[in-house]
Amino acid sequence: MIRVIEQITPGTVEEAKRRLLAGKEERAGEILRDKDALRKLIAGVMAMPMWFGCNQNHYEDVAPDVPSMTMVRSFKALADTWPEMPDGLHSLWSIRPDPQELLAGQHDQTIINALQSASALPGNLLTAWHEAEQASLPAATVQQVHAHMLELVHDNTTSVRYGAVLTQGGGAAWVIPGLDFYGIDVYDLRETTDPSTTLDRFDSRMPQGKRLVAETNSSAVAHRPAWFREIYDWLAARGGIAMMTFWNPSGPLSGPWDGDAATAYALNRIKHDAKLLA
Repeated sequence: MIRVIEQITPGTVEEAKRRLLAGKEERAGEILRDKDALRKLIAGVMAMPMWFGCNQNHYEDVAPDVPSMTMVRSFKALADTWPEMPDGLHSLWSIRPDPQELLAGQHDQTIINALQSASALPGNLLTAWHEAEQASLPAATVQQVHAHMLELVHDNTTSVRYGAVLTQGGGAAWVIPGLDFYGIDVYDLRETTDPSTTLDRFDSRMPQGKRLVAETNSSAVAHRPAWFREIYDWLAARGGIAMMTFWNPSGPLSGPWDGDAATAYALNRIKHDAKLLA
């Protein structure tokens, strides 16, 4: 057998090194030029603590497949005690008191009692008139509601944070600067599995502050694992504080929790990366 051995000279070694380094530099430059690629790279290697869960009315459906969630979205009507959560979870409580009655102070004591009740655990979140831009309320009234609520919360508790939750089409006219968080309800309307463009647009319209996703889903079951992962990665890259999925058997944007194995696996990985903040 005749073996052909390629002679390696110092020149060929140096050339190989040069090509290798050039390739690495080109790839690094590409990532640095592409902010989205850089975001994904960072989020992929750095988990970020945040509250993680789903809407309360379907928590019992999801929990067997995604145990140990840390927060649920509650839509309980305004009451003088904070909503009691299953398994001692924290909550994002969405209330819709009459705006004029609220601004006249008629609900102040009820809200104060709720904020100071035993179930108002440190880390709970509160919002009033979520998705107000779809509720036929004047933007100026919504801004007054947020200002009134923020003052009530900050004057009466250090345990609860107050902010706004908008749809993915909402803008700055429906919020005020200085809220504790700015949240979005976002869905896979175009079935793209990539929410980053919608989230970036929302982010650019909001004042500085913490971000959260108050509800999210895709009606396409096959899209859900990637969609949820992209949501978490986007939040993780920006110091987001909470992410909650939303399930509704009759909802055209979500659907029922069906125990899909790929979706459950994706959500459990996100739960792990969120480090079960508690």
